[in-house]
Amino acid sequence: MIGFGAIYLLLDLEGIQILVEDGAPITGTFIEHFFTSIYFSGVTLFSLGYGDVTPVGFGRGVALIESWLGYTVPAAFVVKSFMRPKDDRIS
Repeated sequence: MIGFGAIYLLLDLEGIQILVEDGAPITGTFIEHFFTSIYFSGVTLFSLGYGDVTPVGFGRGVALIESWLGYTVPAAFVVKSFMRPKDDRIS
């Protein structure tokens, strides 16, 4: 979450508009941009998607990758917890 938040923030600092809040570009101080980026990353990763902050342009692709990871990583942990090596199985 923090890593993707940093990606959103760095792209925003480079002048690439990737997030809009309520349909308008994000404005405010660096701290406000930082917390908005982390907030958006969290709601994207955990598949909440409130809709108050939305990605635009290149940000859509980054958000798509983050949401895909939010679905697959927990599923991989569940699958891995049910898989045991042959040596651990009861004969």
